[in-house]
Amino acid sequence: GRESSGPSARIHPNWVPATGALMLLDVQEKMRDAAVARVTKLRKNRPDDPAGMDLEGDLHASLGDYSRADAAYRAAVAISPSAMLAVKSFRVRELGKLDEPTKPLEQWLERTPEDFSVRLLLAEAYDRLGQRNRAIKQYELVAASGPDYVTALNNLAWIYHQAGDARAEQVAR
Repeated sequence: GRESSGPSARIHPNWVPATGALMLLDVQEKMRDAAVARVTKLRKNRPDDPAGMDLEGDLHASLGDYSRADAAYRAAVAISPSAMLAVKSFRVRELGKLDEPTKPLEQWLERTPEDFSVRLLLAEAYDRLGQRNRAIKQYELVAASGPDYVTALNNLAWIYHQAGDARAEQVAR
């Protein structure tokens, strides 16, 4: 087996990308304790680093501890908001069936309403949750942003069709 303190760990013990790569190897090799120890050490040495918090979230997500993953991602978002962290938080909330799974996406869109990729993800989430009117509103915003979002137009047409809305055929075309 591989030693948990390989050369990269000795040379750059606080370098987040190296720690992350080694942590993923630990997880893949079913070395849970080594992965946790590696990330715990990094977080201790860099307690206020959002990249370390993000890595901690990735660790917990990979281990299926979605609540702890979400807490780590939310801590990172509080320091350094990003679409990536909002999406990661949403994903673990959805996977873990946690309360308000769409909240991280909604909060990100309050900051950056023109992020239509995140808005499309939010529309799809609302659709899966059975929140048709909320999904329609998001799909309409994405579709109005330009022709690059064929998925939004397709999904909007389908929701209109399901709702018996006469606009379904026009949007589908």
